[in-house]
Amino acid sequence: MDEDLLKGGFVQDCLMELDEELTLDREKMLEYFKAGRSVLIPDKIKPAEEPDIPFPFDNSEISTGNLRRNDTESRT
Repeated sequence: MDEDLLKGGFVQDCLMELDEELTLDREKMLEYFKAGRSVLIPDKIKPAEEPDIPFPFDNSEISTGNLRRNDTESRT
């Protein structure tokens, strides 16, 4: 991972230098997880926006029409 991303996104306590390269400290991260603590710096890493994917069916029912819809559309 990029060193700037590591420093900017993870708590300093969970980082370590290994062979002159900054990396995540697995053991320290496990300690945080077991204690119910986050390894991320609050407000630094935001979830990706959900993509706008159109729903291909008229409804969410499991029906013959919905199951066959893509089959018949792919043949045209």
